[in-house]
Amino acid sequence: MKLAIATILLALATVAGAQTVTVPQATTYSVALSWTAPAGCTAAAPCTYAVYRVPGTVTITAGLTGATLVTTTASQTVTASDNSVSSGQTYSYAIETIQAGANSGPSSTVTVSIPFVPSAPSGVTGSVVP
Repeated sequence: MKLAIATILLALATVAGAQTVTVPQATTYSVALSWTAPAGCTAAAPCTYAVYRVPGTVTITAGLTGATLVTTTASQTVTASDNSVSSGQTYSYAIETIQAGANSGPSSTVTVSIPFVPSAPSGVTGSVVP
């Protein structure tokens, strides 16, 4: 299975192997991932997918060392979202196919950089000046 596309909100970037995606600033972000199902995933032999995340720019390899399971998709669903990302952080993602109780190895890795969103100022005061 090859990870095909990574999307954050309205930004879309085609992924070929490991690539970094950066998007314009907003107040909150989520990462939307989509991919192409392997040929063996059919209605008669359905697949689900496990989405894994590692902080930083990392190539996720077999064994998924340091990876966190973000979600497992419903049968035949080739999209997933990660709504627990933080401002200013970089995350790497890989997908595993699950079919008939067996897992594939991880897909190629896609790396997504979440823009830094500064905090609002505090302690703002005002006064009348004669």
